[in-house]
Order: sequence, then C-alpha cells, then structure tokens
Amino acid sequence: MARTFEVEVEIGVERHRVWKALSDADEIAQWFGWDAEALAEEIRFIFVDNVDVQADQMRFDFRDMGGMYLDVRQSGANSLVRVA
Repeated sequence: MARTFEVEVEIGVERHRVWKALSDADEIAQWFGWDAEALAEEIRFIFVDNVDVQADQMRFDFRDMGGMYLDVRQSGANSLVRVA
C-alpha cells in the first residue's frame, strides 16, 4: 500500500516571494540545507528535470513519485505551502 501524506506550512510572506524561493535555482541553493559539490545537480534533478512546473498555478507536479505535488497558495497576507 502506498503511503499517503499531506504537509502544510504557513509562511508569513507573500505568495510570489515563496514561489521565487522554490523555483529559482540560486534561491533554492540558499535554503536547501547543505553545501556539497553536487548541490547544483541535485537541485536541477529535483526541481527542473523531474517535475512538471505550472508556474501560473505556483505548483510542481513531481514525475514518477505517485502523484506527489507541491503548491503555494495565498492564506490572507501569508502563503500556504502544501506538499502531498
């Protein structure tokens, strides 16, 4: 049986700013959590090569991951990031 999960995090900044942090490789490298020689390739693998990006909806659909997605929604003055 496939494991199902959903995680939501509310962030106190505007939606477009969160999307930029998740969709710009230079920004991703700042928060990804480690410094490694292969970091640029890993970011590219996860956020570019193996994902369908729907920028107008601020959503990533990850290929070959059983329907897993990440999206950014507005929540009042904040942003809501959902991964499921």
